Amino acid sequence: MSKIPAIRRGARTVLVLASLFGVAHADTGTADTLAATPSTDSAPSADCASMQANLNADLKAQMKAGCKPSDAQIAQLMNNPVGNLVMFPLQNDYTRVKGGVVDNYKDMNRTQFIPTFPVALNDDWNLINRISFPIVSDPVNKHIGGLFGDTPLQIAQDPRTASIINDPYSRTTGLGDITYVGLVSPSAGTKLSNGGVLVWGVGGTVMLPTASQAVLGTGKYSAGPSAVLAYMGSKWIGGIFPQQWWSFASSKKNRPNVNMTNIQYFIQRKLDEAGKWHIGMTPNISINWNAQGGGNKVNFPVGLGVNYTTKLAGIPIKYGFEVQYSVIQQSSIPGARWNYRFVILPAVPKFLL
Repeated sequence: MSKIPAIRRGARTVLVLASLFGVAHADTGTADTLAATPSTDSAPSADCASMQANLNADLKAQMKAGCKPSDAQIAQLMNNPVGNLVMFPLQNDYTRVKGGVVDNYKDMNRTQFIPTFPVALNDDWNLINRISFPIVSDPVNKHIGGLFGDTPLQIAQDPRTASIINDPYSRTTGLGDITYVGLVSPSAGTKLSNGGVLVWGVGGTVMLPTASQAVLGTGKYSAGPSAVLAYMGSKWIGGIFPQQWWSFASSKKNRPNVNMTNIQYFIQRKLDEAGKWHIGMTPNISINWNAQGGGNKVNFPVGLGVNYTTKLAGIPIKYGFEVQYSVIQQSSIPGARWNYRFVILPAVPKFLL
């Protein structure tokens, strides 16, 4: 008899999960267990409807109150850069490069798997963990990587030089440098008078020299600060996510020191009441502080794209496509001109795990 309460609690958990993700389940409990969970087919109560109207509500507390999150609340949570959910984004950037010795456009491709997961430090603070595993395909002969740091005489005598001269843009594909970002963030955002919420996090980032070919990475161990600040409103979402790296050790010979900044800024406008459709941009500004020549340090893109949030096999998932153009470009070295970004982002709210 002592097992009956535990069985009933387990049945309630299964039914709440089913109501959130819209998954049909067979009858798994007694009549009183089913009565404890709101029907997914009936209209929400007045109290539940009031909770669902708050896009930035505490969804864990809302679930405990027996009110499933609305689609708009789930979509808002997926747009929160420090939201309490586990995400598995797959992002592909197809970039057209030009400038310097590159007279005609050359094509680069970067596919990143970026698992992101929060860890509760206590009731008030979370540690947001973000790891990027990049697969890079660049129009650069891989043998160039073997000549980094060589003198002109050594380069002239190296047998690989002939291959480089004959086909300098031979494509090289492989693993790039893996990066980790850890951000400490309040578990609840700061509520504003207009109903929006301000969320933020501060921490650090590390870049590891994991590239499978020298030309696909920096050859350096690098680290630095990172932060995020975002406004989450009922119609607008906007924010900034800067990262800075300085090299402190090397895994390859004679590689130049790293002093780089990457700043992602994002602006999104909700197009429908359910929050499924957004229009906006999410470009990355890149700054190489060690680049020779003042006009070669910064690449600043702007963009326009659309995001759509839905469910696939009961799991919330967001699709996004964006076109970006660099309004500030490197002046005398190759740099990005056009970028086409496609994102698939499945996610699971952390409080369900």
